[in-house]
Amino acid sequence: MLVLSKRKRPLLTEAEKAARKQRKLGIKCRRQSLVALSHQVVTLWQFGMQTPTFNFGPKNSKKIVEFLQATQQQYTERAAAKSFFYRALKRYREGTQHPHLEPHRDKRSESKSVPKRKNAAIITLVDELLSGEKATAPKVRAGLRRNGFQVSLSTIYRIARDLTYKWTKP
Repeated sequence: MLVLSKRKRPLLTEAEKAARKQRKLGIKCRRQSLVALSHQVVTLWQFGMQTPTFNFGPKNSKKIVEFLQATQQQYTERAAAKSFFYRALKRYREGTQHPHLEPHRDKRSESKSVPKRKNAAIITLVDELLSGEKATAPKVRAGLRRNGFQVSLSTIYRIARDLTYKWTKP
């Protein structure tokens, strides 16, 4: 026997909504500052820098990495600064080939595959199969296999829990 439960979590309060909105705004601000820093690094690579503390010519990657280490808190380690510099430079070079795209956007997570637990097609299919008579996780897995999806039992249990299904003895 399968029993549907009520919503697991209560609705968000106004304070929680404001905190979530503030967190998203902080993420956008950090993203914009990274894009600005990326532009600055590329400009330094193209034209160099002449100030009382830093004096180097164009295309001097070692000095640019040292500049990043000295001025940016998140890049105090040499490996992090060097990685950021070469990523920014690579984005700039690829951006000149495709000027209609944003050259400084971070593409590191764009090619990640969506986990099966978040796949909309699998979720709807699991929901349909679980709502059937005498539905069990192995039967749902067999139904998913017939439709071309290879999903483990633990993932089916997690999806069922996300859909607020509860397993009970008859």
